[in-house]
Amino acid sequence: MSNCDTILFPPCSLRHKIAVFVPNKTAYEDSLPGSEHDNLRLDQSILRDATGIVVRRRQEEDAARLQEIEGALKLVAKQNNHIIELLKKDR
Repeated sequence: MSNCDTILFPPCSLRHKIAVFVPNKTAYEDSLPGSEHDNLRLDQSILRDATGIVVRRRQEEDAARLQEIEGALKLVAKQNNHIIELLKKDR
């Protein structure tokens, strides 16, 4: 089997090809102020609402994590107290 017998992207067919990226050449990418297609600009209220949602979610996640940590610390403290009591009994 030669190098040109591969199914995807055979090297012999891509040998002299060059990939070119040209930004902002379609109507959907052209969203500068004053352009005909101003479709990528969002209203400030939408941005504020989205930011508020993200902040609330993070606060909820942080509160849940803090509760988990608090529960784990209480368990560790309880276990430590139990170990101390067992050590005192052995004396």
